[in-house]
Amino acid sequence: LGDRGFYVPMTDSNGNDVGIGIVLGCSALQSMIVFVGAIVSVHNSPWNRRARALLVSIPVVFVLNVFRNAGIIWLGVTYGNSWEIFGLGIYDFSHAYAAKFLSLGAMFLMALVLFDLLPKLHENVISVMNPIFRFFGSDLKKNIFNKKFYVGEIGKFSFEDKIVAHKLDIYQVLDNQFLKINK
Repeated sequence: LGDRGFYVPMTDSNGNDVGIGIVLGCSALQSMIVFVGAIVSVHNSPWNRRARALLVSIPVVFVLNVFRNAGIIWLGVTYGNSWEIFGLGIYDFSHAYAAKFLSLGAMFLMALVLFDLLPKLHENVISVMNPIFRFFGSDLKKNIFNKKFYVGEIGKFSFEDKIVAHKLDIYQVLDNQFLKINK
């Protein structure tokens, strides 16, 4: 498949060939694999949460990509060369910039949903990004742990070598200790 893509004969309503081919890079396979890798790598989360995250993320990425491809093709067929933005035809602009910007936004929102489903995934992302922030003089992990309130979930939560077991409780950090707020 590669750069040449697979040919799907696309025609307009009059039966004329529209001259657009879809390549493997337009299948959102890379985005799906990134999400699968991120979800599967969170070993310390329960398997049912990881399965739920996979069942949410993969179909959503697939459906959004179908709409992305359909929108790009519709713009190219409908407006052809009649619109030009920044020296690019509408097809080229929508493919190279607009659709990628919208896809990036959708992937960001999907990541936020996954952080809610798998809180350990968020912790892993912060751990990966922390050396970059430390290089610029900010400790991201330390800044996150300076929050005043935490909503816990079933399991253990560590704060500067102190491990606290909790079950859907709200805690406040005071003098490097967790104080339970709700009764």
